[in-house]
Amino acid sequence: MLSSLSFASPLILAALAGLPAIWLLLRATPPAPKRASFPPFDILRRLQTKEETPQRTPLLLLLLRLGLAALAILGLAGPVLNAGKPTASDGPLVFVVDDSWAAARDWRLRQDAMAAGVDAAARSGRIVFILTTAAPRPDALVGPLTGEEARERALTLEPQPLRSDRAGALGRLKELKESLDRLGGRAEIRWLSDGLAGPADREFESALAAMGDLSIFAEPRAIALRAIPATGEPQSYRIERLDGAAPWTGALVATSRRGRELARAPVQLPTGSLAADTPIDLPLALRNEVAAVAVEDVTSAGAVQLVDARERRALIGLIAGADGPADDLASGGYFIRRALAPYAEFVDAPLDDLLKSKVSVIVLDDIGRLRAGDVESLTAWIESGGVAIRFAGPNLADAAQDADPPLLPVKLRGGGRAFGGALTWETPQKLAAFSPDGPFADFPVPDDVFVREQVLAVPGGETSERSWASLADGTPIVTGMRIGSGALALFHAPATPNWSDLPISATFVEMLRRLAYLSLLGPAREEAAAGARLAPHRVLDGFGRLPRPPP
Repeated sequence: MLSSLSFASPLILAALAGLPAIWLLLRATPPAPKRASFPPFDILRRLQTKEETPQRTPLLLLLLRLGLAALAILGLAGPVLNAGKPTASDGPLVFVVDDSWAAARDWRLRQDAMAAGVDAAARSGRIVFILTTAAPRPDALVGPLTGEEARERALTLEPQPLRSDRAGALGRLKELKESLDRLGGRAEIRWLSDGLAGPADREFESALAAMGDLSIFAEPRAIALRAIPATGEPQSYRIERLDGAAPWTGALVATSRRGRELARAPVQLPTGSLAADTPIDLPLALRNEVAAVAVEDVTSAGAVQLVDARERRALIGLIAGADGPADDLASGGYFIRRALAPYAEFVDAPLDDLLKSKVSVIVLDDIGRLRAGDVESLTAWIESGGVAIRFAGPNLADAAQDADPPLLPVKLRGGGRAFGGALTWETPQKLAAFSPDGPFADFPVPDDVFVREQVLAVPGGETSERSWASLADGTPIVTGMRIGSGALALFHAPATPNWSDLPISATFVEMLRRLAYLSLLGPAREEAAAGARLAPHRVLDGFGRLPRPPP
């Protein structure tokens, strides 16, 4: 214990040599009073005195006073417990701090390390600089600072919800070097690393070493949480750590937007294991309420996954017009399911049952004819906020030859290109444009989608107005319209690759996904205009908390 004790001003301890003199002063007594005869004194002598003045100072009181004097001397000498070894450098002290999310878990230890270094620098009258690396902000380099100023800066630093940008911090090193050159002396540089490797680490380390005596302190205890891309199964998350020297036990917790716990899944990482996948299995209704998934008791932004509307799943009803199972490899239902499986759950049931259920989207795959009662019920369901997606095909083309099929955004021409007549193309047509007024306005036009056949719409102003996607010759491939609070969309080709390459393209997935989220009956999803700038409601900080942003 005493071997770890040192003093900031050891010369003051010389005052301890004066304790014997203090002893003599405390033991000294005043001279005895002169005696004089005074008659009333005889009466006073007969009184019993309860308080008496001792001839000498009591030994215990004397020792107590000497102890207090010794303690006062020791306090003035500035005792320091576990003081760091004095460094050979007499130049400025530079702290390079990785204030990233990976450092948040042990942030208090880093602050203590900075405080200890700052106190030592203050005792020796050294100047302090502090450089942070998480973000290229104006106050990333602070200094020169006195010891007191550096301590205040260290206490106010907080980790950022970002990775360390050491490549960006290289630009600040030039400014730091100029300041160190002006001050002179050999600088002492302490790099408090977060343990994560980066592309510019070697260059950054070399630049620091060239400016002074470099010491690197790393504590690789960061824990990160990643969302595994959805595959239709329960959403899984991967927990990763840097150090597998000891076993780790924890839990994943899913919470709602109001902070209510919705699910909890235990996680174990045995010795030597650096990662584990853990599913969060919830019913669809609760899954759509999840706002965040976090590793319990790990205070770091890297241990939190925020869940927005893009992760919520819709409940979709599917009705196939072709014979055979809806999930047959040659059916449109197979390609529709494959496209939306990561984002939706499917229900196969008659139309009446689907309308009574909680589906938000109903897909009619090449349904040619609808009963009058079904048209009326489906129209009312769309008006209430549902989305109906129809796919053309031989059945719908046949129905268009006999009459105008109901519940379509545009009128169709019977026959035509769908069956190799006079209007058949000599070469396949590419997608040309998406309507700026349609739901696909911000989609890039793919160059790998070719349409070989389609069911034509009757030309006219209504068709042009309701065209959401068109081919190179100007004919629509997707039309749609709003009905009440919902929407109706028609793909003028089947959901199979027989007539076009669209069903096997990434654009098909995004189109169906965008249409599914037009429904007001499914999970809430607000769309902002392209390039819109929105004020944040909550901001994730480096500790994984969600405070309100400053005004």
